[in-house]
Amino acid sequence: LASHNPALVYVALTGYGQHGPYRDMAGHDINYLAMAGVLDLIGPAGGAPVIPGVQIADLAAGSMRAVAGVLGALLERTRTGKGQLVDISMMHGSAMLLPLALAQLSDGAPPRRGCATLSGRYACYRIYEAGDGRYLAVGALEPRFWAVLCQALDCEEFIADQFADDPRRSQIILHLEAVFRRRSAADWFHQLRRLDACVTPIRTLEEAAADLGLVEPALEGPKLGEHTRQVLTEAGYPDTDAVLADSGLPR
Repeated sequence: LASHNPALVYVALTGYGQHGPYRDMAGHDINYLAMAGVLDLIGPAGGAPVIPGVQIADLAAGSMRAVAGVLGALLERTRTGKGQLVDISMMHGSAMLLPLALAQLSDGAPPRRGCATLSGRYACYRIYEAGDGRYLAVGALEPRFWAVLCQALDCEEFIADQFADDPRRSQIILHLEAVFRRRSAADWFHQLRRLDACVTPIRTLEEAAADLGLVEPALEGPKLGEHTRQVLTEAGYPDTDAVLADSGLPR
C-alpha cells in the first residue's frame, strides 16, 4: 500500500517487536513487563514481584506510544509529504518507562524491588495505613515538602534525616506508621490537603471515578427495529411502510 501511496502512515503494534529472538512469542501485558525488567521492580522489598492493577505495557508502553508516533509521523508528512511506518513494541516501550532505574544501573547500582527512593525506601515517599484501615500516599520527596510534613506531624527532629540510612531510616518509618494510625485517612487528608505535604488518600476506583466524573449513566440498547423508520427515511425511502411490509422487518 505504501508503494502506491507514499504519504501513507501505518502502524505495527507488536508485543516484542518485528525483529529479534522474541518476535514470534505470544504474550500479554504481564509478559512484556516481565521481559522489560519492569515487573521485577514492582513490589515490596524482600517480597515477590506484584502484578500492577492496570495494564502498563498495553496502554502506556503500547497504544499511547502508537498514538504519539502517528502524530509525529503526520507532522512530518505535512513537511515532507512522505508517510512512514510507526513500529511499536510493547516490551521495548515498557523498558522506556525506566529512565531512573536505567540511570542507576549505568552508575553501577542496580535498583532493587522496594529499595529505591521512589519505591518506598524512605519515609518521605511511602504508603501508610491510617487508623480506619484505609491507606495514605505520602509523596513528600522534596526537602521543603518533607519539612512541612514533619512540622504538621510534630516531628521536626526528622527533617534533617530525610534520606538517612538505617537504623535512623527504619526509626522514622516506624514513627510515622504509628502517627498515621492515630486518625482516619479522611481526617488526615482534611488536615494536610491545604499544606504542601503531598499527602493524599488512596481512593477506591468508585471514589475516584465519581469525583473525576468518569461514571456515565447506563444507557439501554435500542430495541429491535427501534430506528428502522429513521434509517430508511435518511436513506431516501419515502414510503417506509411499503418497504417494511416487503422486507418483514420489525416496524
